Amino acid sequence: MRDKKLVVVGCSVTSGDGLYNENTGQDCVNSPDLWVNLCHQHIPQFSKLQLLNLGKGGFSVLSIFLSAIEAISVHNDIEYLICAWTSMPRYNFHVGFELYNTEEMFTPNKLLRDHKLNKGVLTSNYLKTICDKFLALHDAQHEIVSLIRYINILENISKNKDIKILNVNALCPWDHKFFDVLSGHFIPSDFTPFTREILTVNNRNDEEIATLYQQQHEMYAKVGGIRPQTWVNLYNSFYNEIIDRNYDGSHPGIKSNQRFFEIVKNYIETNY
Repeated sequence: MRDKKLVVVGCSVTSGDGLYNENTGQDCVNSPDLWVNLCHQHIPQFSKLQLLNLGKGGFSVLSIFLSAIEAISVHNDIEYLICAWTSMPRYNFHVGFELYNTEEMFTPNKLLRDHKLNKGVLTSNYLKTICDKFLALHDAQHEIVSLIRYINILENISKNKDIKILNVNALCPWDHKFFDVLSGHFIPSDFTPFTREILTVNNRNDEEIATLYQQQHEMYAKVGGIRPQTWVNLYNSFYNEIIDRNYDGSHPGIKSNQRFFEIVKNYIETNY
């Protein structure tokens, strides 16, 4: 009997959306080709454990954090917790309380639905207008700060419960060496492209850019820092490793999931 658990939280990349044709009626989360299941089957540290895959399509960073916190609070027998962090921005909410699922997600290029609510009709076009205006207020810097804060909260709680946490970059937006701090004299062209985007360098003078850059990394440090050693693939996201697509034409296919498994396997073999 497996007394300990391997818990995995994440979005559709973790739940395996599209790995089976929807007409088969099979549950994608149980697909033997899903990277989570490959890890469970072929990594010795995991295969001795009971797998609990809590991934759900559309989950945001906050949803993943809450799912992880809930798992830790409910299960006293977790040995490994894998958090596969997703893209930003994503905002999950319900547009009403009805006899059907009214959940929606605001994220770029998301297809939204018409909702016939008791209080009135919300058309997809109306929701799209609100979504576009809402996302215009999105700020990546503060979302990354929140992500780092969530991770370090999980780390601190898990230490007391002897849970090993692995962070996986599934769809995170930053680029290579984004968290490395430049010292001495530097100019905007020394920054990574995503850093320049966050700092909106084209609209600032050098002095303001330098001050804001310092503030950017101070904000990360204040919530505990990124701690690269806790990440399976901090700068090499699963998204960048996608080789093929599955039945829905959108999510990673079998070859991609095999690659994701190899990335996790190499990390485990090197660090455990």
